[in-house]
Amino acid sequence: MNTDKKDSEKENKTNKIKELKEEIAKHREEKKDYLNGWKRTKADLENLKKRHRDERKENAFRTKNKILISFLEILDDFERLEKELSKNDCNSALNQGVKQIRNKFNQILKKYNVEKIKTKNQEFDPRYHEAVERVENKKHKPNIIIEEVKAGYKREDSILRPAQVKVAS
Repeated sequence: MNTDKKDSEKENKTNKIKELKEEIAKHREEKKDYLNGWKRTKADLENLKKRHRDERKENAFRTKNKILISFLEILDDFERLEKELSKNDCNSALNQGVKQIRNKFNQILKKYNVEKIKTKNQEFDPRYHEAVERVENKKHKPNIIIEEVKAGYKREDSILRPAQVKVAS
């Protein structure tokens, strides 16, 4: 009977060890699942932060572009005023003041990487130019810009305003 009791105890211990090993394996699997879930959540959070940061940069860029476009309208007004003053031979101090203000606008635009779109003797490109008129012209090849009606500007790869031009046909 003693042997049966010992065998029974041994079997109980073996079963208990087996149960504990199964439980440990189960807990290891749960731990692995929790760890993987945590890693995925952490990666999702990093992606969300990056996307949010990129969206903020893009919104700031677009907002600056809108403000700069407003400056372009004022710059146009100063250029028209400057032309009128030079036609009428007005007070040179007034001419100088207008030129200084226009130059300040140009400095602001340069600070924000705003460039004037080239038009003189350039081939018409609808990405940068807006044709307002086609003109018969034998001096120039077809599709060459012969006159700039309104200056166009770009900032980095973004077109703030296309140049309005007359194109040879």
